[in-house]
Amino acid sequence: MRVSGRTRDTGSAIEWGLVDETNGALEQLEPTVSVALFRIAQEAINNAVRHAAPLAIMVRLEADKEQLSIEISDDGTGLSKVRGRIGGGIDNMKTRARLISARFTTGPGPNNRGTAVRVVLPLAPNGQADVPN
Repeated sequence: MRVSGRTRDTGSAIEWGLVDETNGALEQLEPTVSVALFRIAQEAINNAVRHAAPLAIMVRLEADKEQLSIEISDDGTGLSKVRGRIGGGIDNMKTRARLISARFTTGPGPNNRGTAVRVVLPLAPNGQADVPN
């Protein structure tokens, strides 16, 4: 599924897109895992809008038998150009990812512009998140 659009709530137009190639894997996750993934994506998008002045934000969801991944990328100023302390939002995303046994990384966005936030969640053979009790 692909969805795209434009928003003006922030005072500037931001192109956005969503590509969901999970084939229903999101619906099989435990609610607490789904909420954690949603909150990570929400924080990454909010950080981009607030701090990076992007023209575009893309959310890509992918899944196979072993893992589910979410990547939020933007074409804004990038982490190295953000002034002030980097931490609050990123630390929160790292903590949420750790609590669901997911791997969290940040790096440059597409074409070495902006930022990409990536969360990779291991899946058990039954398609559920492989989260310890």
